[in-house]
Amino acid sequence: AVDEYREAYPPKVDKNLTEAVDSVYAFDRNDSASVNNLITAINALGDETPIKLSAIGDSVSGFDANSKADMDSLSSVIETFKTNNPKKQTHLDELAEGEVRFRLATGNVGVMASTNDVVKAAQMPMLILVYAAIIVLCLLTFRSVFGTLTIVIPLALVSFLAYALMAFMGIGLKVNTLPVVALGVGIGVDYGIYIFSKLQGFLKEGKSLYDAYYTTLRLTGKAVFFTAITLAVGVGTWMFSDLQFQADMGILLAFMFVLNMLGALLILPALAFWLMPKYRKAL
Repeated sequence: AVDEYREAYPPKVDKNLTEAVDSVYAFDRNDSASVNNLITAINALGDETPIKLSAIGDSVSGFDANSKADMDSLSSVIETFKTNNPKKQTHLDELAEGEVRFRLATGNVGVMASTNDVVKAAQMPMLILVYAAIIVLCLLTFRSVFGTLTIVIPLALVSFLAYALMAFMGIGLKVNTLPVVALGVGIGVDYGIYIFSKLQGFLKEGKSLYDAYYTTLRLTGKAVFFTAITLAVGVGTWMFSDLQFQADMGILLAFMFVLNMLGALLILPALAFWLMPKYRKAL
Protein backbone atom coordinates (compact mmCIF):
# COMPACT_ATOMS: atom_id res chain seq x y z
CA ALA A 1 0.00 0.00 0.00
CA VAL A 2 2.85 2.37 0.81
CA ASP A 3 4.61 1.70 -2.49
CA GLU A 4 1.39 2.22 -4.46
CA TYR A 5 0.75 5.49 -2.64
CA ARG A 6 4.29 6.74 -3.35
CA GLU A 7 3.97 5.88 -7.04
CA ALA A 8 0.63 7.68 -7.31
CA TYR A 9 1.76 10.70 -5.28
CA PRO A 10 5.54 11.16 -5.60
CA PRO A 11 7.28 13.12 -2.83
CA LYS A 12 7.46 16.88 -3.13
CA VAL A 13 9.23 17.96 0.01
CA ASP A 14 10.65 21.42 0.32
CA LYS A 15 13.08 22.74 2.90
CA ASN A 16 10.43 24.67 4.83
CA LEU A 17 8.24 21.61 5.25
CA THR A 18 11.13 19.48 6.46
CA GLU A 19 12.14 22.10 8.99
CA ALA A 20 8.55 22.48 10.18
CA VAL A 21 8.09 18.77 10.79
CA ASP A 22 11.50 18.28 12.39
CA SER A 23 10.78 21.17 14.76
CA VAL A 24 8.23 18.97 16.52
CA TYR A 25 11.12 17.44 18.45
CA ALA A 26 11.85 20.82 20.00
CA PHE A 27 8.33 21.14 21.39
CA ASP A 28 7.27 20.34 24.94
CA ARG A 29 5.84 16.83 24.92
CA ASN A 30 2.91 17.98 27.07
CA ASP A 31 2.11 20.88 24.75
CA SER A 32 -0.37 19.02 22.56
CA ALA A 33 -1.84 22.24 21.16
CA SER A 34 1.44 22.98 19.39
CA VAL A 35 1.46 19.51 17.86
CA ASN A 36 -2.10 19.98 16.68
CA ASN A 37 -1.25 23.34 15.11
CA LEU A 38 1.72 21.81 13.31
CA ILE A 39 -0.38 19.00 11.86
CA THR A 40 -2.98 21.46 10.63
CA ALA A 41 -0.32 23.69 9.05
CA ILE A 42 1.31 20.78 7.24
CA ASN A 43 -2.00 19.47 5.94
CA ALA A 44 -2.79 22.96 4.64
CA LEU A 45 0.25 22.77 2.34
CA GLY A 46 -1.58 20.47 -0.03
CA ASP A 47 -3.05 17.01 -0.29
CA GLU A 48 -0.23 15.71 -2.48
CA THR A 49 2.49 16.75 -0.07
CA PRO A 50 3.77 13.80 1.94
CA ILE A 51 3.70 14.24 5.71
CA LYS A 52 6.47 13.00 7.94
CA LEU A 53 4.07 11.46 10.45
CA SER A 54 6.85 9.62 12.25
CA ALA A 55 8.07 12.85 13.81
CA ILE A 56 4.57 13.87 14.81
CA GLY A 57 3.84 10.41 16.19
CA ASP A 58 6.99 10.44 18.30
CA SER A 59 5.97 13.70 19.92
CA VAL A 60 2.36 12.67 20.52
CA SER A 61 3.53 9.39 22.05
CA GLY A 62 4.96 11.43 24.91
CA PHE A 63 1.49 12.02 26.34
CA ASP A 64 0.60 10.06 29.44
CA ALA A 65 -3.09 9.62 30.32
CA ASN A 66 -2.31 9.83 34.05
CA SER A 67 -0.14 12.93 33.85
CA LYS A 68 -1.12 16.57 34.20
CA ALA A 69 -1.07 16.99 30.41
CA ASP A 70 -3.93 18.86 28.75
CA MET A 71 -6.14 15.96 27.70
CA ASP A 72 -8.56 18.27 25.88
CA SER A 73 -5.70 19.29 23.60
CA LEU A 74 -4.82 15.63 23.06
CA SER A 75 -8.42 15.05 22.01
CA SER A 76 -7.96 17.88 19.53
CA VAL A 77 -4.92 16.08 18.11
CA ILE A 78 -7.01 12.93 17.74
CA GLU A 79 -9.72 14.82 15.87
CA THR A 80 -7.07 16.35 13.61
CA PHE A 81 -5.81 12.91 12.63
CA LYS A 82 -9.37 11.70 12.07
CA THR A 83 -10.94 14.63 10.21
CA ASN A 84 -8.32 17.12 9.02
CA ASN A 85 -7.53 15.44 5.72
CA PRO A 86 -10.69 14.05 4.08
CA LYS A 87 -9.07 13.96 0.62
CA LYS A 88 -6.22 11.81 1.86
CA GLN A 89 -8.80 9.49 3.42
CA THR A 90 -10.43 9.23 -0.01
CA HIS A 91 -7.06 8.20 -1.49
CA LEU A 92 -6.70 5.50 1.15
CA ASP A 93 -10.23 4.26 0.49
CA GLU A 94 -9.37 3.91 -3.20
CA LEU A 95 -6.25 1.91 -2.36
CA ALA A 96 -8.30 -0.32 -0.05
CA GLU A 97 -10.25 -1.62 -3.04
CA GLY A 98 -7.27 -3.84 -3.82
CA GLU A 99 -5.60 -6.41 -1.61
CA VAL A 100 -4.77 -3.94 1.12
CA ARG A 101 -5.46 -4.33 4.84
CA PHE A 102 -5.60 -1.37 7.19
CA ARG A 103 -5.00 -2.07 10.87
CA LEU A 104 -6.13 -0.10 13.89
CA ALA A 105 -4.02 2.87 14.90
CA THR A 106 -1.55 2.26 17.70
CA GLY A 107 0.14 4.50 20.20
CA ASN A 108 -1.56 6.86 22.64
CA VAL A 109 -3.53 8.73 19.99
CA GLY A 110 -5.09 5.62 18.46
CA VAL A 111 -5.85 4.06 21.82
CA MET A 112 -7.32 7.31 23.14
CA ALA A 113 -9.59 7.67 20.10
CA SER A 114 -10.96 4.15 20.54
CA THR A 115 -11.35 4.61 24.29
CA ASN A 116 -13.33 7.83 23.81
CA ASP A 117 -15.76 6.03 21.52
CA VAL A 118 -16.33 3.25 24.07
CA VAL A 119 -16.71 5.67 26.99
CA LYS A 120 -19.24 7.75 25.09
CA ALA A 121 -21.33 4.66 24.33
CA ALA A 122 -21.19 3.33 27.92
CA GLN A 123 -22.03 6.56 29.75
CA MET A 124 -25.85 6.57 29.63
CA PRO A 125 -26.44 2.78 29.91
CA MET A 126 -24.29 2.72 33.06
CA LEU A 127 -26.25 5.54 34.73
CA ILE A 128 -29.59 4.01 33.72
CA LEU A 129 -28.63 0.68 35.28
CA VAL A 130 -27.43 2.37 38.49
CA TYR A 131 -30.65 4.34 38.93
CA ALA A 132 -32.80 1.36 37.96
CA ALA A 133 -31.17 -0.72 40.70
CA ILE A 134 -31.65 2.08 43.25
CA ILE A 135 -35.33 2.54 42.33
CA VAL A 136 -36.10 -1.18 42.54
CA LEU A 137 -34.36 -1.61 45.90
CA CYS A 138 -36.03 1.50 47.37
CA LEU A 139 -39.45 0.30 46.22
CA LEU A 140 -38.87 -3.09 47.81
CA THR A 141 -37.60 -1.52 51.04
CA PHE A 142 -40.07 1.32 51.63
CA ARG A 143 -43.08 0.09 49.59
CA SER A 144 -43.76 3.70 48.57
CA VAL A 145 -43.52 5.24 45.12
CA PHE A 146 -43.46 8.79 46.48
CA GLY A 147 -40.91 7.83 49.12
CA THR A 148 -38.67 6.42 46.40
CA LEU A 149 -39.01 9.63 44.40
CA THR A 150 -37.95 11.73 47.40
CA ILE A 151 -34.72 9.71 47.52
CA VAL A 152 -33.97 9.46 43.80
CA ILE A 153 -34.74 13.03 42.66
CA PRO A 154 -31.99 14.69 44.78
CA LEU A 155 -29.52 12.07 43.51
CA ALA A 156 -30.43 12.81 39.90
CA LEU A 157 -30.02 16.56 40.45
CA VAL A 158 -26.55 16.06 41.92
CA SER A 159 -25.56 13.81 39.00
CA PHE A 160 -26.48 16.53 36.49
CA LEU A 161 -24.61 19.11 38.56
CA ALA A 162 -21.55 16.83 38.58
CA TYR A 163 -21.55 16.74 34.77
CA ALA A 164 -21.94 20.53 34.76
CA LEU A 165 -18.90 20.80 37.05
CA MET A 166 -16.91 18.58 34.70
CA ALA A 167 -17.79 20.85 31.78
CA PHE A 168 -17.01 24.01 33.77
CA MET A 169 -13.61 22.77 34.98
CA GLY A 170 -12.66 21.10 31.72
CA ILE A 171 -12.59 17.58 33.19
CA GLY A 172 -13.03 15.27 30.23
CA LEU A 173 -15.26 12.21 30.28
CA LYS A 174 -12.76 9.37 29.89
CA VAL A 175 -12.25 5.88 31.22
CA ASN A 176 -10.85 7.26 34.48
CA THR A 177 -13.75 9.61 35.23
CA LEU A 178 -16.58 7.48 33.81
CA PRO A 179 -17.31 5.54 37.04
CA VAL A 180 -16.97 8.58 39.33
CA VAL A 181 -20.58 9.76 38.95
CA ALA A 182 -21.89 6.23 39.50
CA LEU A 183 -19.68 5.89 42.58
CA GLY A 184 -20.95 9.21 43.94
CA VAL A 185 -24.54 8.09 43.42
CA GLY A 186 -23.89 4.75 45.12
CA ILE A 187 -22.48 6.40 48.22
CA GLY A 188 -24.84 9.40 48.18
CA VAL A 189 -27.97 7.24 48.16
CA ASP A 190 -27.03 6.08 51.65
CA TYR A 191 -27.68 9.55 53.03
CA GLY A 192 -31.18 9.64 51.55
CA ILE A 193 -31.96 6.14 52.81
CA TYR A 194 -30.83 7.00 56.34
CA ILE A 195 -32.92 10.17 56.46
CA PHE A 196 -36.06 8.77 54.84
CA SER A 197 -35.98 5.56 56.87
CA LYS A 198 -36.09 7.51 60.13
CA LEU A 199 -38.53 10.07 58.74
CA GLN A 200 -40.95 7.38 57.57
CA GLY A 201 -40.76 5.62 60.94
CA PHE A 202 -41.66 8.76 62.87
CA LEU A 203 -44.47 9.58 60.45
CA LYS A 204 -45.98 6.12 60.98
CA GLU A 205 -45.90 6.78 64.72
CA GLY A 206 -48.35 9.62 64.12
CA LYS A 207 -45.98 12.57 64.28
CA SER A 208 -46.42 15.52 61.96
CA LEU A 209 -43.94 16.05 59.15
CA TYR A 210 -42.40 18.95 61.05
CA ASP A 211 -41.88 16.94 64.25
CA ALA A 212 -40.68 13.87 62.34
CA TYR A 213 -38.16 15.94 60.39
CA TYR A 214 -36.89 17.72 63.49
CA THR A 215 -36.42 14.43 65.36
CA THR A 216 -34.73 12.87 62.33
CA LEU A 217 -32.24 15.72 62.13
CA ARG A 218 -31.39 15.37 65.83
CA LEU A 219 -30.86 11.60 65.67
CA THR A 220 -29.61 10.88 62.14
CA GLY A 221 -28.94 14.26 60.56
CA LYS A 222 -25.80 14.93 62.55
CA ALA A 223 -24.37 11.52 61.68
CA VAL A 224 -25.10 12.04 57.98
CA PHE A 225 -23.58 15.53 58.06
CA PHE A 226 -20.30 14.53 59.72
CA THR A 227 -19.98 11.36 57.62
CA ALA A 228 -20.28 13.36 54.40
CA ILE A 229 -17.86 16.06 55.56
CA THR A 230 -15.31 13.46 56.66
CA LEU A 231 -15.46 11.67 53.30
CA ALA A 232 -15.37 14.93 51.33
CA VAL A 233 -12.33 16.25 53.19
CA GLY A 234 -10.56 12.91 52.83
CA VAL A 235 -10.99 12.56 49.08
CA GLY A 236 -10.70 16.32 48.57
CA THR A 237 -6.99 16.14 49.34
CA TRP A 238 -6.56 14.09 46.15
CA MET A 239 -7.03 17.22 44.05
CA PHE A 240 -3.45 18.21 44.91
CA SER A 241 -2.07 14.99 43.41
CA ASP A 242 0.20 15.04 40.36
CA LEU A 243 -1.84 12.19 38.86
CA GLN A 244 -4.62 13.64 36.72
CA PHE A 245 -6.89 10.67 37.44
CA GLN A 246 -6.56 11.11 41.21
CA ALA A 247 -7.01 14.90 41.04
CA ASP A 248 -10.21 14.56 38.98
CA MET A 249 -11.54 11.90 41.35
CA GLY A 250 -10.90 14.11 44.37
CA ILE A 251 -12.73 17.11 42.95
CA LEU A 252 -15.76 15.20 41.70
CA LEU A 253 -16.21 12.90 44.69
CA ALA A 254 -15.88 15.72 47.24
CA PHE A 255 -18.42 17.74 45.26
CA MET A 256 -20.89 14.86 45.08
CA PHE A 257 -20.51 13.82 48.73
CA VAL A 258 -21.31 17.32 49.99
CA LEU A 259 -24.21 17.95 47.60
CA ASN A 260 -25.75 14.52 48.19
CA MET A 261 -25.66 15.23 51.92
CA LEU A 262 -27.35 18.61 51.43
CA GLY A 263 -29.92 17.00 49.16
CA ALA A 264 -30.78 14.40 51.79
CA LEU A 265 -31.01 16.95 54.61
CA LEU A 266 -32.81 19.76 52.75
CA ILE A 267 -34.36 18.67 49.44
CA LEU A 268 -35.65 15.26 50.56
CA PRO A 269 -37.92 16.67 53.34
CA ALA A 270 -39.19 19.37 50.97
CA LEU A 271 -40.11 16.71 48.41
CA ALA A 272 -41.81 14.68 51.14
CA PHE A 273 -43.90 17.76 51.97
CA TRP A 274 -45.15 18.07 48.38
CA LEU A 275 -45.42 14.38 47.48
CA MET A 276 -46.87 13.11 50.79
CA PRO A 277 -49.56 15.67 51.71
CA LYS A 278 -51.29 13.46 54.28
CA TYR A 279 -48.39 14.10 56.67
CA ARG A 280 -48.65 17.90 56.54
CA LYS A 281 -50.89 18.11 59.58
CA ALA A 282 -49.89 20.44 62.39
CA LEU A 283 -47.09 21.88 60.28
